[in-house]
Amino acid sequence: MMVEDQTPAPSYLLASTATSAAQARRHLRRQVSHLPSAVVSNAEVCLSELVTNAVLHVGGPIRICVSVSATEAGTLLRLSVGDSSPVQPQW
Repeated sequence: MMVEDQTPAPSYLLASTATSAAQARRHLRRQVSHLPSAVVSNAEVCLSELVTNAVLHVGGPIRICVSVSATEAGTLLRLSVGDSSPVQPQW
């Protein structure tokens, strides 16, 4: 059974600009500097893609949240990106 630390992670609000992905990566690095560099690098790529999609397809403010939780299985890194669009993403 996996048990997570349920402490809410702080979110970070970004304007939708050409520098949003770079700002998100800097925020991520500050939050996860204690994790292995390969994990941080992969997380940067994922976060950059999500933020870039929000900038290109929505254009409003972007909220990111980076959380690191201790679980019975190890460390869990969760990235979330939200935008101001009322429309759900299409898969």
